[in-house]
Amino acid sequence: MRLLRKLRGIGATALTWGVGWAVLGGVVLACVEMLWPTLPQMNLSGPARAWELFRIGFRLAGMIGLIAGALFATMVALAERRRTLATLSVRRMSAWGALGGASIPLLGVALYAASEGSWPNGFTPLIAVTATLGALSSWAMLRLARSGSGATTGGALSDGGLWQADLRAEAERVSRAAT
Repeated sequence: MRLLRKLRGIGATALTWGVGWAVLGGVVLACVEMLWPTLPQMNLSGPARAWELFRIGFRLAGMIGLIAGALFATMVALAERRRTLATLSVRRMSAWGALGGASIPLLGVALYAASEGSWPNGFTPLIAVTATLGALSSWAMLRLARSGSGATTGGALSDGGLWQADLRAEAERVSRAAT
C-alpha cells in the first residue's frame, strides 16, 4: 500500500510539473519567436504561427517537465523518506528541484560528451533555465502542500504551525538525547 501511495505521489508531481512547464514553455516560445523570429522554415504568419509555436513549446516543455517532475519526486521519496512536509526545508526542496529540473539536459550533455568527448555548445543556458524552473516548481509545490490540509502537512496548517511543530520536534529530540 505504501508503494502505491508513493507511485501516486510521483505521478501527481510529474503531472503537475508537466502541465506547469508546458503552459510556460508554450507561452514563452510563442512570445519570443513572434518578437524575434529565428525559425524561417515555418510557412505560417500571424496568429497561426503563434498558435503553432505555442503547441511546439507546450509539447516540448511539457515532456521535459513531466520527466523532471518524476525524477524530482523519486529523488525526494528515496532521499527524504523519513521526513514530513512540515520538516523539509525550502532550501533542501529547492536543491532537489534544481537537480530534478536540470537532470534532462545534464543527461543530454553526458551522452554527448561520452560520444564526442567534449562539452556541447548551447546546453549551459538550458541547464540553468531548467534548474531554475525545477527549484521554483519544488518551492511552489512545498508552499501549496503546506497551505493544504492538516493530513498533507502532518498537522501543521500554516507557517506558524510549522514553526511550532519544528520547536516541538527539537524539544523532543533534545529531551531524548538528555535521557
